[in-house]
Amino acid sequence: MNNPQENAMLAELFNAVIYVRITKNRMHLRHIPLNKEVTVEAADPFTSPRMLVGNYTRAEKCLRQGMAQLDAVRWWAPMPAMIVHPLELLEGGLSEIEDRALFELAMSVGAKKVRLWVGNELSDLDVLDKIKGK
Repeated sequence: MNNPQENAMLAELFNAVIYVRITKNRMHLRHIPLNKEVTVEAADPFTSPRMLVGNYTRAEKCLRQGMAQLDAVRWWAPMPAMIVHPLELLEGGLSEIEDRALFELAMSVGAKKVRLWVGNELSDLDVLDKIKGK
């Protein structure tokens, strides 16, 4: 017989939403449905003096490490949706190149849907709304 609590847990895993906040050489990842959060400091700096993600390969390695710590990617589960939120080096907004780099960064670790956000930090409900396009 189906257990409602087990069904809810499975639904959460299959509807993973990850909120990624990026600061200089550091990524803060939060798995919204599971209420789990990790912070990863880059072993090799990815921030340059002018760009938050100045070294894409190092940033990707840092994000992969965070996803592994969250235990967010499983072979049997659909890939998560992701909000990527740069928090520093935003003077004048993001350039098209920065937008693309952040989008590709999320896709490279398996995100099925990516939204970029520049603004105030988001609550869990705000993150879920933004993923739904609200």
